Amino acid sequence: MASSSSSITSLSSTLPSGLTFLLNNVSSLIPIKLDSTNYIIWKTLMQNTFRANQLFGYIDGSIPCPPLEITNSSGDQLANPLYLQWIIIDNHLLSCITATLTPSILPHVVGFSHAFEVWSALAQRHSSLSRSHIHELKLKLMNIKKDTTMEAYLDQIKQYVDRLASAGTPIPTEDIVLYTLNGLPSEYASFKTSIRTKSEPISVTDLNSLLGSEEIHLAMENSSTPSFDNTVAFIASRRDGPQGGRSFNSPPHFSNNHPRSGYSGGRNNSSSRGGRGRRGSFGRGRGGGRVQTTNSACQICGRTNHLAPDCYYRLDPSYQQSYLPSQPPKAYVASSSTPPDSKWLFDTGATNHLTNDFHNLSVSSEYHGPESIVVGNGSTLPITHTGTGSLSTLSKPLHLSNILLVPQISHNLLSVSKIATDNSCILIFDSDGVTIQDKFT
Repeated sequence: MASSSSSITSLSSTLPSGLTFLLNNVSSLIPIKLDSTNYIIWKTLMQNTFRANQLFGYIDGSIPCPPLEITNSSGDQLANPLYLQWIIIDNHLLSCITATLTPSILPHVVGFSHAFEVWSALAQRHSSLSRSHIHELKLKLMNIKKDTTMEAYLDQIKQYVDRLASAGTPIPTEDIVLYTLNGLPSEYASFKTSIRTKSEPISVTDLNSLLGSEEIHLAMENSSTPSFDNTVAFIASRRDGPQGGRSFNSPPHFSNNHPRSGYSGGRNNSSSRGGRGRRGSFGRGRGGGRVQTTNSACQICGRTNHLAPDCYYRLDPSYQQSYLPSQPPKAYVASSSTPPDSKWLFDTGATNHLTNDFHNLSVSSEYHGPESIVVGNGSTLPITHTGTGSLSTLSKPLHLSNILLVPQISHNLLSVSKIATDNSCILIFDSDGVTIQDKFT
């Protein structure tokens, strides 16, 4: 009896050092418990820990159980000390595994006596999902939408992909990228386009990194979105249609080779002291001249002997504020019932550009403010996005800042004051159109 106790004590003292370390630190090395959703993560942690301590052979069955007895040289049957040592190590490893299982998983390993049996049973249970369950996971992955933080969104995708991989249905990288992009909201439209048009495939890791940066960028843009408390859209009268405003279908031409030409919509006449202007050209006019007085009312003071560019009060904000009623943003000739028009109309009273086409915004962000556009018939049109864009020309573009996207507005409106400020130019209206002059050349 004393000899048997001495033998067990001796075997215990010869246990691998890695096993002792594992027993003392199992809760730190394996910080999660296995449930129905995290098998891949749990399995990876367990494998790495067992391999680091040279114990994985007991788990995968590559170190089998030795025989219970051995035969000595005299032919006598003796207890095999290697068997006792293997049993002790196996029982310790079995305890480590069961200690990392949640109560919902424990019933599935009851009745197993060895660590490798429990390991095999868990692997079989979590890899043999039914075909209906696999289809359900695929549908969830295909229809996933970002409605939380980017980190939580990407973690959810990773869980679906890992569970499908453990079930023997790995998802290709290209499909993961596609599902990830499809679930992003509209404010990521430009980002999705840039990824889809790349000539080289992108890895999931790189995509996740870029999405994290894009989320931070959009958050900074939204925090700096300007307020549009006094956004008003007035329309100047035009000769070519029943509604107001100057319009053009083709972009103006900017050229330094025609210093006397300006964008005038046609040939200048006696209504301006400037020289002849070529349609669609941009350059230096001869003096610019005053616009001929007409019967049209000024959009600033309401008088009929001049237009807004020549109004005495055009640079007096206090006068404009007293003239303009304190009401929500308005577009006095735009109508929600009129089919959208792709042409741009010059608006001499607008404080911001308005467009009905999202493609006119090169950089955009969703607008969450309280303001909206009130049209002439009294209906209210929502502002969905804000951003910047440009008006293409033959030589150089016109920069358009503070564009408001109003999908239901009938016309695209260009704020004359914003164009003049942002592009350092002068706009002169006459009976033939509008002349754009470079302020410095």
